[in-house]
Amino acid sequence: MAQAILENARHTILVADRMKFERSAPVRVGRLSQLGSLVSDQMPPEPPVKICLENDVRIEIADPS
Repeated sequence: MAQAILENARHTILVADRMKFERSAPVRVGRLSQLGSLVSDQMPPEPPVKICLENDVRIEIADPS
C-alpha cells in the first residue's frame, strides 16, 4: 500500500530528525531516490546526501526557531 502511495504522489516529502540517520529502520517503506524532498534538523551524513544529489532529491534543513 505504501509503495502505491509513493508511486502515485505528485511530490513526496520525508521529514526526519538527525537521530533517524544514526540507526537502522526495522521497516523500509521506500527508497530515498523516490523522494521529492528530505527535510531534517541538520544535514544528513554523506551517504544519504549522495543518494539525494544523484536523484534530484531536494534537501532542506529546518530552521530551529
